Amino acid sequence: MRLTALTGILALSTLSLSPVKGAETNLSSGINQLGYRALQTIRANEKNKNLFISPLSLHEAMSMVYVGAEGATRTELATLLGIDTRDSSDSVADLWNAFRTRLLSADPAVKLAIANSMWGNSDNNVRFIDEFEKLNARAHDAAVRSMDFQSKSFLPTINGWVSEKTNGLIPSVLGGEIPKNQLFYLVNAIYFKGDWANEFDKKDTRDGEFRNNDGAKTVKMMNRYGGFTYAESRHAGQLVELPYGKTGNLTMTLHLPSSITATSFYSNIGNSIAALRAKASHKSGMVSLPRFHIEYSNEKVVDVFKAMGIERVFSNKSELTQIAQDERALVNVIIHKAVIDTNESGSEAAAVTVVGGARATSIQPELPFSFVADRPFYFEIGDKSTGTVLFNGVVNEPIDSKK
Repeated sequence: MRLTALTGILALSTLSLSPVKGAETNLSSGINQLGYRALQTIRANEKNKNLFISPLSLHEAMSMVYVGAEGATRTELATLLGIDTRDSSDSVADLWNAFRTRLLSADPAVKLAIANSMWGNSDNNVRFIDEFEKLNARAHDAAVRSMDFQSKSFLPTINGWVSEKTNGLIPSVLGGEIPKNQLFYLVNAIYFKGDWANEFDKKDTRDGEFRNNDGAKTVKMMNRYGGFTYAESRHAGQLVELPYGKTGNLTMTLHLPSSITATSFYSNIGNSIAALRAKASHKSGMVSLPRFHIEYSNEKVVDVFKAMGIERVFSNKSELTQIAQDERALVNVIIHKAVIDTNESGSEAAAVTVVGGARATSIQPELPFSFVADRPFYFEIGDKSTGTVLFNGVVNEPIDSKK
């Protein structure tokens, strides 16, 4: 049995909300906690940058890897993903299938699409294990492709798949020379497009001041007065929800910390959001939000996960033995790409995650509120029907919408 190294690319995330019953609640919680912890870890090294990731994409990509893990590696990945190791692979696959069905039907007025694919290198005679194919097809609707990774058509084909599944927001994910010992790529792509339930009037968009640690700059600020789900706390700051579509299930949650640095908030995002959301109620007020566009890429997600305490799957002790026939694998590269554009009409976002395998050589309650996002703020886009964060991020310096 040969030892194999997994290389990869991971992408984007958004919001958390009221949970569903049973095992789906645990899955949703696992997705959200992975996203919160990953964003906290990334921000520790990129405090003054605009950040945008997809907890759902990160989780689903690594969940495909989990199917091929055994022993201590499976236990470690279960910790990362919030999966109960006592659950069989069949039950986890059925859970994902039911969860995806619920999520994708959250609001017919909002476009939400999730696609997965598994690419084997025919030049290296890669054959996925039958059970690995079957479980990932059932859980993630993952299609299987076989191609010669050294052929001229491979990069245009896989990047074309990514571009198609993200509606052109992410035109490519792989480039340059593919290593000759590359075995496979596991790819996840997410696309979201939602119009606000109540749009911002472009006539009310005007220049406003946005302040961060580098000073102040003038940005295009959208403004709308109306009824919102809203909460505030002297120490925790303000929270407001902006729903998309018609059912109210898919929502952007904005959190404006009480200070620019917001150290306490970012040290515990999940609990901070949950505490404010528990206090939220329907109130009338004014929301002022900059139009923004973020394109985020991180090629060192392995380091992010290592900082979160995940080690074995990236080492020669890795037991990824149930992915490709006669191969043992480790994950050595994860790259994450995510894009969002938010304007008066709504938001469009996408993420792509690629995990690839290569052979290794070794192993104020009564008064109208005012929510003015004139300083760095946290945001997430999520689904209330499943309680899942699809995307989340931080705007430190707004770059105007490209629409």
